[in-house]
Amino acid sequence: MRTAKLVGTPEKIAAIPLDHKLYKNTNDKYTNIRLIDEEGRNIPFAVKNVFPLHDKHLYAVYSGTMSDFKLDIPRKTASAEFSISPEGNISRLTFPAMKNEQGREISLDFFNAKGEKVAEKKNILLKQSKHDDRTVYTEFPAVKAQRVRVTLTEPDQERLSAAKEFFKRIAINQAVPLKTPGKPEVKNITLPEISRFNKGQLTEITVDANRIPCTELFLQNDDKKFERYVEVFSKTKEQEKCIASQNLTQDTKGIPLPEIRGDYYVIRIYNANKEPLKNLNLLWEIKQKVLMFIPPEKGNVKIYYGGDDKMMPYDIEFADQYGLPPQIYELGEEVESPDYAPKIPAINLYKYFLWVVIAIGAVLLFIMIIRMMNKALNSESYRNGAK
Repeated sequence: MRTAKLVGTPEKIAAIPLDHKLYKNTNDKYTNIRLIDEEGRNIPFAVKNVFPLHDKHLYAVYSGTMSDFKLDIPRKTASAEFSISPEGNISRLTFPAMKNEQGREISLDFFNAKGEKVAEKKNILLKQSKHDDRTVYTEFPAVKAQRVRVTLTEPDQERLSAAKEFFKRIAINQAVPLKTPGKPEVKNITLPEISRFNKGQLTEITVDANRIPCTELFLQNDDKKFERYVEVFSKTKEQEKCIASQNLTQDTKGIPLPEIRGDYYVIRIYNANKEPLKNLNLLWEIKQKVLMFIPPEKGNVKIYYGGDDKMMPYDIEFADQYGLPPQIYELGEEVESPDYAPKIPAINLYKYFLWVVIAIGAVLLFIMIIRMMNKALNSESYRNGAK
């Protein structure tokens, strides 16, 4: 069990990013997760994907509170200040993609809780998101700050006048720690000559997957030109299954992977009669998932997971209709909760009641049959004695 603390004030939609502990202790369909408010009630939630990000660069998205807006028409600039509570590591800003947003220039000033400027970034160009054509973004090494001032430089006065609406939809992104697939164990194995792939040197790499669903694997190495046949296996304690295979070259280094949550990934690189690749590095693309829900009016929420009880998460399809980034709840430390017994939904009570009635009926029927058999045996014994 863990307590999740709301960052900022409650909005229409909130989210809890899944970290490696949640991935490791939940089932494949995330149905053994419960969100409970301070009054002990279940909170409906949906598991949603956030944009994919590479390796350790994963972000939670939350909205800062716009505390100040200034428009300077002569200088063709507009600025807004955003307060963040608590102080966090800001590493990315996401904006709505309105008209011709790509190439728009912004500057950033960062301030700590004391109001001191701790960093600045000038003349940053916004980039179009590859995974969501509705947003543009800028990302940078994380800066620990409580306030950020965003200044927009816009040669078009008409668009500059609409800057306040632009700022209202800003998303401030904080880096989220997620334990990605661990340090690989590499073996070079000599194979018998069976086929054009299964011969010569095989490089086998085993990686602790932490049950995190990776969506693509990239191979990086120092060789300018190479060609290798590669297989990727998902491995659990029970089985090992091939989930992807591809002939990789210098131009096509990525292997798309299905979202499978295994304990280990095993990557087999068939070198044939060539030398094993040198300085091989693995880069994983991970699709960050969040639990999206409507937050309670006050208080934090508790998240329970890892139990055997199953309840399908609610599907909140209307969550996207607001078009705004969700407020983020920060997860606290893990605490054991063996006494936790979630409330059984009313729809399931009838099922349990029906099974109880059937079981009682079966027991009563069995007792009646035994009594009838005993009565018949006693009657037969009496007749035999009378003779």
